[in-house]
Amino acid sequence: MKAYVAQHGNALVPSDYPANESLGQWVLSQRRNYKRGASGGYKKYKYKENTTTLSTERIEKLNEIGFVWDVHEAQWFERLEELKLYIAD
Repeated sequence: MKAYVAQHGNALVPSDYPANESLGQWVLSQRRNYKRGASGGYKKYKYKENTTTLSTERIEKLNEIGFVWDVHEAQWFERLEELKLYIAD
């Protein structure tokens, strides 16, 4: 994960990342576990039982390297910044 961030400048690893398919699937799994509400993840998602292994410590470690929990939200804000630059020109 750290190597991906160093190479690409972000933590937006696609789930079908061809250079490392297992990394893409692992990232997808971390995002799903976070959304399930484990250790402070999104609370808007409700599941009958919490079977995740994503601890607060793991969340903190991923946050330290700029892990992107919500890809759609990150892309939305990226487009917003592009729009601001366009308007400023």
